[in-house]
Amino acid sequence: MTHPLDNSQGEFLVLDNAQGQTSLWPAFLKIPDGWRVVHGVETVEACRTFIESRVQAVRVIAHAAEQ
Repeated sequence: MTHPLDNSQGEFLVLDNAQGQTSLWPAFLKIPDGWRVVHGVETVEACRTFIESRVQAVRVIAHAAEQ
Protein backbone atom coordinates (compact mmCIF):
# COMPACT_ATOMS: atom_id res chain seq x y z
CA MET A 1 0.00 0.00 0.00
CA THR A 2 1.33 3.42 -0.94
CA HIS A 3 1.13 6.53 1.18
CA PRO A 4 -1.65 8.97 0.14
CA LEU A 5 0.87 11.80 -0.34
CA ASP A 6 2.67 9.70 -2.94
CA ASN A 7 -0.38 9.78 -5.23
CA SER A 8 0.52 12.42 -7.82
CA GLN A 9 -2.95 12.03 -9.37
CA GLY A 10 -4.82 12.62 -6.10
CA GLU A 11 -6.67 15.68 -4.87
CA PHE A 12 -5.27 17.57 -1.90
CA LEU A 13 -5.93 20.39 0.51
CA VAL A 14 -3.67 22.71 2.47
CA LEU A 15 -4.70 22.96 6.11
CA ASP A 16 -3.68 25.37 8.90
CA ASN A 17 -4.19 25.11 12.64
CA ALA A 18 -4.24 27.64 15.49
CA GLN A 19 -0.54 27.03 16.21
CA GLY A 20 0.38 28.30 12.74
CA GLN A 21 1.24 24.85 11.42
CA THR A 22 0.48 23.90 7.82
CA SER A 23 -0.33 20.47 6.45
CA LEU A 24 -0.68 18.95 3.00
CA TRP A 25 -3.78 16.77 3.33
CA PRO A 26 -5.48 14.23 1.03
CA ALA A 27 -8.93 15.59 0.13
CA PHE A 28 -10.62 12.22 0.70
CA LEU A 29 -9.71 12.16 4.40
CA LYS A 30 -11.75 13.85 7.13
CA ILE A 31 -10.26 17.17 8.21
CA PRO A 32 -8.99 16.79 11.77
CA ASP A 33 -10.50 18.88 14.55
CA GLY A 34 -8.63 22.14 15.01
CA TRP A 35 -7.58 22.41 11.36
CA ARG A 36 -9.10 24.52 8.59
CA VAL A 37 -8.78 24.48 4.80
CA VAL A 38 -6.75 27.38 3.40
CA HIS A 39 -6.23 26.06 -0.14
CA GLY A 40 -7.56 23.36 -2.44
CA VAL A 41 -8.95 21.04 -3.71
CA GLU A 42 -5.91 20.92 -6.01
CA THR A 43 -3.17 18.63 -7.27
CA VAL A 44 -0.37 17.77 -4.89
CA GLU A 45 2.00 19.95 -6.92
CA ALA A 46 -0.35 22.97 -6.80
CA CYS A 47 -0.69 22.57 -3.03
CA ARG A 48 3.07 22.30 -2.58
CA THR A 49 3.53 25.44 -4.71
CA PHE A 50 0.98 27.25 -2.53
CA ILE A 51 2.82 26.18 0.64
CA GLU A 52 6.19 27.21 -0.79
CA SER A 53 4.83 30.64 -1.79
CA ARG A 54 3.69 31.19 1.80
CA VAL A 55 7.11 30.15 3.13
CA GLN A 56 8.79 32.57 0.70
CA ALA A 57 6.48 35.39 1.83
CA VAL A 58 7.38 34.77 5.48
CA ARG A 59 11.08 34.85 4.57
CA VAL A 60 10.67 38.19 2.79
CA ILE A 61 8.80 39.65 5.76
CA ALA A 62 11.41 38.34 8.20
CA HIS A 63 14.24 39.71 6.06
CA ALA A 64 12.56 43.13 5.83
CA ALA A 65 12.14 43.19 9.62
CA GLU A 66 15.88 42.57 10.04
CA GLN A 67 16.76 45.65 7.97
